[in-house]
Amino acid sequence: MKVIRLRRPSEHHVSFDFLTVKDIEGLVFTAKKDQIHLHIDHKKRGILHYQTHQGSIDDVQLLESRWNLFQTNEAIFFDLAWFEPMAK
Repeated sequence: MKVIRLRRPSEHHVSFDFLTVKDIEGLVFTAKKDQIHLHIDHKKRGILHYQTHQGSIDDVQLLESRWNLFQTNEAIFFDLAWFEPMAK
């Protein structure tokens, strides 16, 4: 089963969520003001929003390439733990 790892919202410690790829209907990376934003359309949780503290359009293109490759290769783990949940 393929999964992605993301940081879980927490005030006191770092913990992670593991989302199965089969529950992800869409995943989009965008660059805004030297940050990368990640929007995940999850079947059970709805739209999830994450961001990084820095990044560029080149980083977005690299992430999109890695994501597309991950979906077609035998790897089972895609790490996006440096993305932080955005406040709603």
